[in-house]
Amino acid sequence: MSSNGEANRDLAYFDLAQETLSRTQRAILKALEKEGLTRHELAEVCKMPLSSVCGRVSYLEEIGLVKTTPEKKLTQYGKPATIVVSTVPRFRQGWLDFDS
Repeated sequence: MSSNGEANRDLAYFDLAQETLSRTQRAILKALEKEGLTRHELAEVCKMPLSSVCGRVSYLEEIGLVKTTPEKKLTQYGKPATIVVSTVPRFRQGWLDFDS
């Protein structure tokens, strides 16, 4: 597939994903637009319980909208935690509409 074809496929995929994501899943993606965060940081930023964030991040990872990096940061408890980053291309960021 040509790079132009791949870009078109990615655009269609991200548009479809936007329509099927819950408000909380979109909030997590929005929080990851600028930088990668640990699940603990996502819970704090999104004002959600850690258990809720973990489940939603797992789903977003399954469908390819986020990935876990091998990098680690220390949590507030001194434990190493993996960093989650968005796989949404930079030119598509800002596509999250919280009014829907």
